Amino acid sequence: KFAGDRLYVSSATLIEFSAADDLAEVGDGRGVGTAQTLMSVDSAAFAAVIASTVSLSTEGAHVLAWFSRDLVDNAELVASTAVAVDLTPPLTLLLISTPSVAQASGTVVGPATILRLSAQDPVSGGVASGVKDTFLSISTGVFALAPDTFTLSGADGERVVAFYSRDNVLNAGPVENMTVLLDATPPVSTATIGAPLHVAADGTRYITPATPVAFSAQDEVVSGVASGLDRIEVNVDGAAFTVYAASLTFAEGRHIVRYRAV
Repeated sequence: KFAGDRLYVSSATLIEFSAADDLAEVGDGRGVGTAQTLMSVDSAAFAAVIASTVSLSTEGAHVLAWFSRDLVDNAELVASTAVAVDLTPPLTLLLISTPSVAQASGTVVGPATILRLSAQDPVSGGVASGVKDTFLSISTGVFALAPDTFTLSGADGERVVAFYSRDNVLNAGPVENMTVLLDATPPVSTATIGAPLHVAADGTRYITPATPVAFSAQDEVVSGVASGLDRIEVNVDGAAFTVYAASLTFAEGRHIVRYRAV
């Protein structure tokens, strides 16, 4: 059970009635004894409580009323309480931030990609007890309480992210599974210098203002995973990196060129 804005229960919640017959004052327990306890749900006719415990199986808001009689037919005043029966489990979604790429085999993420589980307890029959907790398993089958956010680490490859949530009366949602592919291997970039070109003994490359310098890159497939090349960036003489689009040429003088693939 869960006491939020009202008392919430599930169909697994057991309701037990306890009655004592008093004689001179409340709590003395010296009466002739209790004959029966009677219960009513939503103003239906009162019926005797036969079992030691009862439960409610219809989702929605209800009013539970009860009273007891002793062996000489003295009846106590009717007591009642509002009860909300929640039978519907929460729904949980896996949210993946950028950088990420959707592929046929699953969503590819990097080590810096933030993942988050979002759970909602739907209103059904006018009631919802709210989400209590969410559990997470990553390729192990062993579930633990999910953090607010998480990332994937380790070697490139497939991860099975499994998750579910419970509401405040412990209705558990189905285990959801999503395949996520981790790409932790950066692409490899190459510079190609055209002609005319002369390489000195110390490794310095000499070109003319007409010599084209081109850049290429490849994202290697590792363990069946490659997110694909997004862009190549070039930095000339300490300026800001810019996205490479076509071959470069350089004015006369010494230049330092840095490049990277993403």
